[in-house]
Amino acid sequence: MPALSPQVDGVKIEHARVGVRLREAAFDQVRERRIKRWEHEHVVEAAQMRLDQNPQAMRVRRETAEHPFATLKMRMGATHFLMKRLPNVATEMALNVLAYNLTRVMNIVGIKPLLVAIRA
Repeated sequence: MPALSPQVDGVKIEHARVGVRLREAAFDQVRERRIKRWEHEHVVEAAQMRLDQNPQAMRVRRETAEHPFATLKMRMGATHFLMKRLPNVATEMALNVLAYNLTRVMNIVGIKPLLVAIRA
């Protein structure tokens, strides 16, 4: 069974003994195999275990996250970006997200309270 050793550069190192049958006297002749494991691997494994127990959760997450992007795409005309080069495309996307968020605030809070908040 592998024994855990201290971390090296944020990575846990597991030592697995490989070779002939070990005896205390012959320990010097044993080769070691090092297996690197990410320091936070247990978090990924726990998330995978929760997903395996409830596969429907990913579908709910996907559907929840897709709605705003589908709305943005529809508002953009379901087409490509109008600008070229990354800074320009980032600005175009930021303006689209701002317009989407303002529309959401107007629908949730109302126009008059939004105008009062903007003037304050």
